[in-house]
Amino acid sequence: MRKLILSILFCFCVFLSNAQDSSRVITHEAGVSIFAMLGQVNLFVPAEDQLPYAFLYNCYYKRVGIRTGLGLNSSETQTEIEGQALPRVTNVKNTHWRLGLTYQLVNYKRVSVNGFVDYIYQKEGLESSTTTTIQTFPNPVTTRTVKSVDMSNGKGLQGGFGVMLHFNKHLSLYTEAPLTWLVEDRRVEDLVRESGEDDISTSSHTYTSGIKIALPVTIYLVFRI
Repeated sequence: MRKLILSILFCFCVFLSNAQDSSRVITHEAGVSIFAMLGQVNLFVPAEDQLPYAFLYNCYYKRVGIRTGLGLNSSETQTEIEGQALPRVTNVKNTHWRLGLTYQLVNYKRVSVNGFVDYIYQKEGLESSTTTTIQTFPNPVTTRTVKSVDMSNGKGLQGGFGVMLHFNKHLSLYTEAPLTWLVEDRRVEDLVRESGEDDISTSSHTYTSGIKIALPVTIYLVFRI
């Protein structure tokens, strides 16, 4: 599957490089995070301060445009536990997207600068489950399952500036530095289930809000048509 994605991406690059130039009023930009792409083929481990949007798409009418971004992360990890038949299972499911407006402030030779403002939404979930067997002589063998869930939903606004370096009319590199205000609703639940015993559960619910700035460390490979 990864080889197929890379093959499609390569063919798309060749197509754009050979495309004929045209003075269109409407410009389309599609980009992919270079670090996220390398992470898919195990060549690079993205840092935690990377922007969460692996893909972006912009549509410009002259200098004004609409922009979108999407990031999806879904994984399952099984960790073997010594002396236990069942592994610890950890599931991660994260979704990030943005929708906003952008304006091209500067366009000089091979460099362009844009300003933007977005509405952002994120949903992050971490769930782990561990099942162990316990025996205290002369009692029978019992099974204990510990399940933890950490879910958060966030909404907010962001604005900032981006810089694009053009290799030619169809291929560019792009990075940006957004200032983000986010309101987050977080729910944490823990459940202990043991055979022959009543379930023990705890939960907490918190709301937080804050402002943060992301330094321009995420680099996108952008195709323009």
